[in-house]
Amino acid sequence: MRTLRSVLAFSLLGSSLASACLWNSETVVTEEIPFPTVLELVSGNFPRHGQDYYRWVMKKRQARVSSPRFRKPGDYDDLAWALDKLGKSDSAVAVMLRKRKAFQNSYETMANLGTFLFHSGKLAEGLPYIDSAIQMNPDAHFGREIYQRYLVEYFLLKNKALPMDTLTVADSLEKGFAAFVAEKSNVQQLSQDARAKAVKGVLGMMRFGDHTSPVLLEALADLMRLGPEHDSLFRGALGYLQASRRSKGEASKAYRKLLKETEPQNLSKLERMLSRHQLYGDARFAKIVEAERAWIRQGDRGGFRLPREFPGGEGQEARQRLLRLFHILNSLPMPTLRTIATSVLFASSLALACMWYSETVVTEEIPFPTDLELISGNFPRHGQEYFRWVVGKHEARVHAPKHSDPADYDEWAWALEKLGKSDSAIAVMLQKRKRFANSYETMANLGTFLFHSGKLAEGLPYIDTAIKMNPEAHFGREIYQRYLVEYFLLRNKALPMEPTTDTNQKEKGFAAFVAKKLAVDRLLPHQREKAIKGVLGMTRFGDYRSPVLLEAWADLERGSSYFKPALGYLQAARYTKGATSEAYRKLVTDLPRLQVFSDLEKTLSSLDSASNARFDTIVAAEKKWIQQGIAVDSAYRANYLAAKVKRIRRNDDF
Repeated sequence: MRTLRSVLAFSLLGSSLASACLWNSETVVTEEIPFPTVLELVSGNFPRHGQDYYRWVMKKRQARVSSPRFRKPGDYDDLAWALDKLGKSDSAVAVMLRKRKAFQNSYETMANLGTFLFHSGKLAEGLPYIDSAIQMNPDAHFGREIYQRYLVEYFLLKNKALPMDTLTVADSLEKGFAAFVAEKSNVQQLSQDARAKAVKGVLGMMRFGDHTSPVLLEALADLMRLGPEHDSLFRGALGYLQASRRSKGEASKAYRKLLKETEPQNLSKLERMLSRHQLYGDARFAKIVEAERAWIRQGDRGGFRLPREFPGGEGQEARQRLLRLFHILNSLPMPTLRTIATSVLFASSLALACMWYSETVVTEEIPFPTDLELISGNFPRHGQEYFRWVVGKHEARVHAPKHSDPADYDEWAWALEKLGKSDSAIAVMLQKRKRFANSYETMANLGTFLFHSGKLAEGLPYIDTAIKMNPEAHFGREIYQRYLVEYFLLRNKALPMEPTTDTNQKEKGFAAFVAKKLAVDRLLPHQREKAIKGVLGMTRFGDYRSPVLLEAWADLERGSSYFKPALGYLQAARYTKGATSEAYRKLVTDLPRLQVFSDLEKTLSSLDSASNARFDTIVAAEKKWIQQGIAVDSAYRANYLAAKVKRIRRNDDF
């Protein structure tokens, strides 16, 4: 009978080796880029793709694979790679089996098949394929497959538990995975060259697989314990520290114990350094995701000419273009802590979460603000003077003879709602229903305004109808609005919605609720990303100061970050009072090994000031345009929306 600990560890090993030996058209080019340092890999501060990019590759390669005239072996590798990165490892295995039928066996096929089987949890089934890949090309990826093979053997030998080795040994002896590699090499202690090769193999798995894997972090720490460099022990201890952060419950405590035994003198320094660089990594990754989205949207119109087809690895031109992409990603500026940490009631938090009005489409074409910009309010938004102007303009249109545009009702109701007149907004939408046939826009707006007026249960049927009419509108945001209303009602409309911290839970709070809705124990990366985007969409079009949205975002981010949840809970504490505020602060302090609470407070205060200054500038401009009779909507878009697109097309933001 497996314990929960072993089941969890089993899934972690699969994901940790997901792309460890994977071969695709990007592999060789990526290996030409200077290798990230140990600290960069452990903290996630290195170039890596976002989910939009993998969906783009999947779409391109599916078309190629479906065309017998144009398909090549590498097309199958790229398609399977993208599917695996999107959490569809079984589909990736199926693609590679199709490749085996269409083309003769190759190193790439064997390495990929073994890796995808590992990722799907079929460790023993994947080993023969990795063995075949090693026989075909033992030096590929600087021999990384060999250490992947060793790590799977070692993990199985240790009964799939984490940590794999909890024993304390003498300072002169090899420990854990390092001892296993030494035994495989028939030596008691690894030579300097053998250790360096094994370390590079594990770091390669982190770079191309899952840098957050406790399995890889523990293996790295074991190998670096007796490294020749003067700071090897210190860097190895980072592995145990990050493994303790990336695991929960008893496993986290056991890694913490290993850390204290390895580096007892510098724990606080390690904590601060890793926390700082992890924050850098989160910000860098957010910037890359934003850049890739812009490149995909712009195609060949952007400052960086994204290839029409994902490079197949054949030809110098394709290699150089992809190399340029990674040089751009590598050159993104390293932010400081002060410039990174950016980011009332429930009804107001969802006020415009699913609202549809004329600016919606235009705004959604603009690159999405980062999560850090959204929680601090540092993005373009209108002032009250503007909404009063919209009310007057569209109310006059609705009452004009021969009026026939249903969108005027949406504009009028939207502005009324933003002025705090949600009951009047509902009345306007009911007038619209009498004159025009039901539409997605009408249902979404009615449900949202009822939520804002506090009539949560009454608003749900309208949101359900809107979802049925257009399930992908606003990137599926209504679905998560619906989930959040359900969750809030389930929690008796109290804040925080989930005040306790249970380290044994796979997910917490709203994330656990979404996982239950999706019938999974833990959200997959693409599921988490979609839910986060839904909540951030509500933040963008609703109330960025809502403690409900901030708490929901923080709950979702706990599965992939430490500092983002801290920022979310802390900002929620700053927007609430009394016992509620203190409860949110407790959620911050309960986060594992958070050492920079005061820095986060100062940073958020500073960024709030910057956000307020930006908003004041917009309010002053809109007031001036209204007084001068200028077309306010056109002026606003030209100054605050179209300008952002123009900057991105010049590549200034990258």
